[in-house]
Amino acid sequence: MRQVIGQAAGAAGRTLHQLLRIALLLLVLPAAGLLALAWRLDQGPLAVPWLADQLVEAANRQIAPMRIEVGAAALVWEGFSRGVDRPLDLHVRDLVVHDAEGRRVAQVPEVDVSLSVRALATGTIAPRALVVQGARVRAVRKQDGTLAVDFTAPREDETVLPAAHRAPDFGWLFAALAQPPGFAAEGRASLLGQLRRLQLRDINVTVQDEALGVVWRTPRLELDLIRFAAGGVEGTATLELMVGDRRLDATAQLSLPAAQPQEDGSGGPPTLAVAATLAAVVPAEFAALSPAFAPLAAVHATVALTATAELGADLLPRHGRLQARMGAGTLRIGTGQLAVSGGLAEIEGSPEGARVALRRLALPTGGGARQTVLTGSATGHDARGPTRPAAGPGGLRRPRGPLARRGRPRREGLGHHQHHRRHGT
Repeated sequence: MRQVIGQAAGAAGRTLHQLLRIALLLLVLPAAGLLALAWRLDQGPLAVPWLADQLVEAANRQIAPMRIEVGAAALVWEGFSRGVDRPLDLHVRDLVVHDAEGRRVAQVPEVDVSLSVRALATGTIAPRALVVQGARVRAVRKQDGTLAVDFTAPREDETVLPAAHRAPDFGWLFAALAQPPGFAAEGRASLLGQLRRLQLRDINVTVQDEALGVVWRTPRLELDLIRFAAGGVEGTATLELMVGDRRLDATAQLSLPAAQPQEDGSGGPPTLAVAATLAAVVPAEFAALSPAFAPLAAVHATVALTATAELGADLLPRHGRLQARMGAGTLRIGTGQLAVSGGLAEIEGSPEGARVALRRLALPTGGGARQTVLTGSATGHDARGPTRPAAGPGGLRRPRGPLARRGRPRREGLGHHQHHRRHGT
């Protein structure tokens, strides 16, 4: 009896041992496979055409009747430094977007997509981060101040937009990003449901400005936007702005507020707040670039510009403010010139009107520390009521009424004052 029991125990032990070996093998093989995959991805991107096809098919089901196409896709190892929910990136080349009529409306050479693994497990394409690289954008600013934009990677020598391109409408994008991550959305907005970060790198922008008669070029635009847990985004932008052979370096802060629930369901998409700073320039150096810039020939002093604006879904300002701070130099008036030791002027307005304020223009008087300070302001309104911005700089309507009839500002309290100050204060 004992021999039978011993034999049974031995057989059970050997069976259990075999089962443990099989279980260990089942654990080791996938782990080894994952380690091998991680090692391979660490050597560089891994092309996965079948995965790209599956992801594109799933994305097209979400954004129908729009659709996207990709030229190639590869997996890129990101590691776990940014969280276990996004250890892999998908590097996509030649991404093309088509509208409901099948027309190509956007093309991007390279896109890095960090997908939400949790969402992917449910069959949903939900990028957590997007990096768009090398895109080319061209636009025309028309005489009435409206924009027509083309995102389809044109040739560098093309500056005239096809008639089919119309003003941009980013209302859906603003409304989606104003919501917190994880919100329920349909159509193209569903691709942004889990988005936490959006980066634009090496973006080339060309704007043919018919209103001012110049072409603005930005060979390199960098944008970095972070989305908050409660909704809304903030970010920074840097760009090199070229007009003719002149260069302007600019930085900007961008802010899109979180969506505020409305009891009656009213209200459109939020506006994008932009605060930009341009490096100091000498305006006279830009006078020859366009007849519209001819008055700048009078200003032979460094001027630093700061601007704030509220942009609508069409990227046109609903309200804006421009501040110009001038250093020491000269103002050339007629055949003479006037020495200045500094100044500050502001323009604030909307499509309904504008106000110009000369906060301070300091003129040295004789020797010593004495100087004369001029101040003043002028206003203008559009008697026809709210309209779209016209051809004034920055998209704001040129003042009408008294300003247009007289051809010069209506003065409000323009005066000068004697001050005994040290220079530079």
